[in-house]
Amino acid sequence: MRAYERDFTALNTDEKIEYARILEKEKVHKLGGLDIRVNLFREYPKAARHYLSLSQTIILILLIWRMKIM
Repeated sequence: MRAYERDFTALNTDEKIEYARILEKEKVHKLGGLDIRVNLFREYPKAARHYLSLSQTIILILLIWRMKIM
């Protein structure tokens, strides 16, 4: 029995391109050799979020945290 209809252990080409684009968009400043980033996790493609092995519980915690700071 599968929890999802698709296998999230691999990203397709479009998802890889979108994920790479968002990772570049996260870089907001450079400090020496370090990139200063903002977290755009919610903009990642759904498959990329699953690929990063985040459980539904962690996603729920992030959503609750985001609601508290707004």
